[in-house]
Amino acid sequence: MSVIVTKVNSATIEVGPGKEYSCIQDAVNNANEGDKIIVHNGIYEENVIVNKQLTLQGVGSPVIDAKGFGNPINLYAGNSVVDGFVLCNGRSGLYMVSKDNVIKNNTIKENQYGIYLFKSGGNVIEQNLIDGYLRDGLYLLTKSNNNVISGNMINDNNGSIRIIASDDNKISLNSMVNNSVVSKGDHQWDNGIGKGRYYSFFDEGSEGFIDTVDDNSQMSLTKYR
Repeated sequence: MSVIVTKVNSATIEVGPGKEYSCIQDAVNNANEGDKIIVHNGIYEENVIVNKQLTLQGVGSPVIDAKGFGNPINLYAGNSVVDGFVLCNGRSGLYMVSKDNVIKNNTIKENQYGIYLFKSGGNVIEQNLIDGYLRDGLYLLTKSNNNVISGNMINDNNGSIRIIASDDNKISLNSMVNNSVVSKGDHQWDNGIGKGRYYSFFDEGSEGFIDTVDDNSQMSLTKYR
């Protein structure tokens, strides 16, 4: 589980009409480690690069639109929070190369990938709506270990959760509808929600059950320890 440590003297910075900043990236560039950036409702056509520990808090579901180029959010700093955004029209809605972050309450749609983790462990990804992709809703690649993926709705993607060369992730209470699912490695799957056709696969000698899914075309064996 990720524990976000906030500095006692951290500042709050606001982005939006009539606020200190009109551009999220300008606010990030001028923030200090541990600051909180509140982004108010609006459409922000940006590729935001977060390279320091920050909390990004959306108010009124602000939209970060990559306009078909790059990623709406690129998260390179650990111990950060991204909460309450709509991330759309990018290669990945959120691209992460960092550890111990919390990604929650976001709507991530119309990207090639939803949330893409590369060498990123110890993150919490919860209560996000991830749908409408060309490829995968969640993609965990190369030593993206010990992540908690819980309570997400992952719908209408080529793949819902794809895990490659990564281990010991806990995946629970997700709803996955109209996707394919590909997973390799040792993970915990538990108490998922789906409708229609249900699948439960177990490794020999394991116990428990995986997230149930609806109309998913591929499911690999996963080990519940």
